[in-house]
Amino acid sequence: MVIKMGFELSEKTIEKLNIIGGDFAKLLTERAAKEQNELTEAFRATAINGKSLYDECLKQGFDKDEAIKFSVEFLVGLSK
Repeated sequence: MVIKMGFELSEKTIEKLNIIGGDFAKLLTERAAKEQNELTEAFRATAINGKSLYDECLKQGFDKDEAIKFSVEFLVGLSK
């Protein structure tokens, strides 16, 4: 028996807890990786759409500064 936090735990129980902890850590790591991939894709799509909007502003006669300002403000407005 091993005493942990005032409880007596058998070696078998500790092994099971270690397995559960390892599985939980693996799940959290996988979830974090999935969320990171989703975030990366969202940023990539935002960049592509921002560039497209910027190019369209230039075609409409905006100067470069106006086009950048409008595009950024538009994309920020969408994120709120």
